[in-house]
Amino acid sequence: MWKIVLSSLACISLLCCLAAPLIYFLGRISEKNYKGIFLLASVFWFFFASLRVLQRKNDQKSGSIGE
Repeated sequence: MWKIVLSSLACISLLCCLAAPLIYFLGRISEKNYKGIFLLASVFWFFFASLRVLQRKNDQKSGSIGE
């Protein structure tokens, strides 16, 4: 269950990282907003992706299969 949640949150954060420059390029947001969105999305991506890797390592140590 946690693997799916963490993977989903990491993917959403990554999509925000990719969407922010596109939205800025199209002129929909200011440079200040672009930098803020990109910063937050990057931090969240590293956080959730790291938690997902740690969860996977814990599953392998305990011998769990699947979720």
